[in-house]
Amino acid sequence: MPILTCKRVLFYSQADEAAFFHFMSSIKAVKRVEGVGDAILLHVSSRPSQESLRDLRGLFRRYRISNPRQLEVFTNPPLKSK
Repeated sequence: MPILTCKRVLFYSQADEAAFFHFMSSIKAVKRVEGVGDAILLHVSSRPSQESLRDLRGLFRRYRISNPRQLEVFTNPPLKSK
């Protein structure tokens, strides 16, 4: 199960933070959320739907989460070794 890291997410108010977690919990591919230090870890199913991927991209963009390229693990299949 892939883990996405959201480091130092900036919230502008308590309502903004609540909206972030509400939106995150509504994404079907997000199976578990864990706080570690200054990071929020999202445990995501290994085969998220296109809808879930759009929602994750939206979440990363809206909250300016660093390293949005970590989502590429879902769009670029790993190379198979021979």
